[in-house]
Amino acid sequence: MTADMELRHYTTHEADYLRPLLLDVYAEVYAKAAETDPFCAVDRFTEGLDIWSARPGWSCVIGYDSGQPVGYAYGAPLPPPAAAGGADYSPMYPPTPSPGPAHEPTHSVS
Repeated sequence: MTADMELRHYTTHEADYLRPLLLDVYAEVYAKAAETDPFCAVDRFTEGLDIWSARPGWSCVIGYDSGQPVGYAYGAPLPPPAAAGGADYSPMYPPTPSPGPAHEPTHSVS
């Protein structure tokens, strides 16, 4: 990889155009892992990509080295929760509650 990496920014309007490229890069990077880990399967990634790329505000940055894609990152904002007047939305992978502190705090009396 050279120091002349080019970063290109894309929005949800280019999602359909970018989909094959993103899937190809993912399949290449995770080929070995997908052999034994179903979580890394291209089909599973495709589901997540399709859900996120359809969200308003989706954005993607792809890094190119000598004109070849070498990596990418993407994301989209979550809407406000229904309680705040937003749409009723359940994220694909909801957060799990924190188990709390690992131990009770100790107090010393002076």
